[in-house]
Amino acid sequence: LEEIEKLTLKHVMGYKRHLTPVSVLQNKWNQMFAKLVLFKGQHGHCLVPNRYEDDPALGAWVSTQRRQYKILLSVSSESTPMTVERASRLESLGFVW
Repeated sequence: LEEIEKLTLKHVMGYKRHLTPVSVLQNKWNQMFAKLVLFKGQHGHCLVPNRYEDDPALGAWVSTQRRQYKILLSVSSESTPMTVERASRLESLGFVW
């Protein structure tokens, strides 16, 4: 209850706080991964252009995966949603970092 009060207080004070459950984020990642699988099936590779006209969201997502992977491998304290499991799934498709 105390946490709810804090979030309500932040909202009332003008802070925009969007809290997304991890499962929702994982589902979104899985949906984009499925689109990548389809792309590979059509094109024979995972090299989605950054500005892919047929699906701009997929192009942006692929670019984001590469950026997040670099963060995962770095000694930076920056957090990243990229995990070893996600990287392995991408690599299983022949994803080029």
